Amino acid sequence: MKGAEMAKDNRRIEERNLNREIMNYFISKFLNGYIVIVCLIMFYELVMLIRGVFVFDFTYWRHLGYFLSYILLLSASVPALLALILSKRKGKPMESVARITTAYSLILIVWAALVSYLDMVGHHTFIVYMTVIMGVGALTVLNPRIYICLVTPLSAALLISAYVWNSELVHTTGYLFNYFVFVSMSIMITLKQYNMTRREYVDMNKLEDLLDHDTLTGLKNRNALMKEHASFGDAFAFGVIDIDDFKQLNDHHGHDYGDHCLKVVGKTLKNHFGNDVYRFGGDEFIVVSSFVNPQEVRLTFNKVNEILMIRFQDRDVSLSGGFYITKAEDMHFDEYFKHADRALYKAKTEGKRRVCVESSLKNVD
Repeated sequence: MKGAEMAKDNRRIEERNLNREIMNYFISKFLNGYIVIVCLIMFYELVMLIRGVFVFDFTYWRHLGYFLSYILLLSASVPALLALILSKRKGKPMESVARITTAYSLILIVWAALVSYLDMVGHHTFIVYMTVIMGVGALTVLNPRIYICLVTPLSAALLISAYVWNSELVHTTGYLFNYFVFVSMSIMITLKQYNMTRREYVDMNKLEDLLDHDTLTGLKNRNALMKEHASFGDAFAFGVIDIDDFKQLNDHHGHDYGDHCLKVVGKTLKNHFGNDVYRFGGDEFIVVSSFVNPQEVRLTFNKVNEILMIRFQDRDVSLSGGFYITKAEDMHFDEYFKHADRALYKAKTEGKRRVCVESSLKNVD
C-alpha cells in the first residue's frame, strides 16, 4: 500500500514538474509578448486609478470596489513584470516564473470577475470577465485543471449574482446563451493550448534526446560532449578508450556482432565509470569520471576488461585507454583531449588491454 502511495506521489511530482517546464517553455517562446501585455495592463490600470481619484465618489461602494480592483491588479502586475524582465536578461525563464505567471493569470481572472460583478450591478454586461477568460486561455498555458477549477465556480457565481440582483442579463436568452458559449469555448481553448504545447515540448525533448544520444548504444554522443564539457567537475579523469582490433572483430564475426560488442562495452563502461560515457565515433569512447586517483582509474579500467573477457569468453574483446586527470579551469577541452589521446597511443604501443594514466594534479599518487 505504501509503495502504491509513493508511486502516486512520485507521479504527482513528475506531473507538477512537467507542468512547470511546459509553462516555462511557452513563456520563453513569447517572453517579449508577455512583457508587452503586462506593461499594457499596468498602464491601463494606472490610468484608471488616476482617473478614479478625480472622478469616483468613494462613499459609493461600487466606485470604491472599482478603485480597489485597480490597485489589486496593479500590485499583482509588478512582480509578474519583474520576473519576466529578469528572465529576459537571463535569456531563459527563471525557475519561479511559471509559478508567478500562473498566480498572475489567476488573479487576472478573479479581477475580471470582480469588475464584471460591479458592472452587472450597474446594469452592464459580463464582457470584461468573458474577454479575460478567453484571453488568458488563448495567450497563456495554464494547467487546465487549475483553470477549470477557478473559472467554473466563478462563472456560476456571477450568474447566480445576476439572478440575486434581478439583472436584465438573466432575462435575455441570447445573452445567457452567449455567456455559456464564451465560458465553454474558453475552457476548450485552454485545453487545446495546453495539450498542443505539451506535445510540442515532449517532441522537442525527444528530438534533442536523439541529437544528443547514440542510437546504437544509447550513450551520449559527440554532440552532447561538446555541450557538456564546460560543466565538468572541479577535478576529473578524461579518458579516450577504444576496442582493440575492432575491425578484425567485424571482419571475422560480422557487423551484427560488432554492434553487439559496442553495446556491451558502452554499458560496462557506464556501470563502472558513471553516466558520463560518450560514444565519440566508431569504436572510440570518451569517459569523464570523478576518479582523480590514477591507481583507482587503472583498477576500474582493468576490472572492465576482466568483465569483458568473461562476457565474451573465447572471443578476444578488450579495451585500451588513455586517461588524463586534470581540472576544468586548467586548460581547454582540446588540450585535455590531446593529452588523453596521447596516453591512449602510448597504451597501444605497449600492446592490447592496456591503460595509460597521466595527471596534471599535484600530490596525487
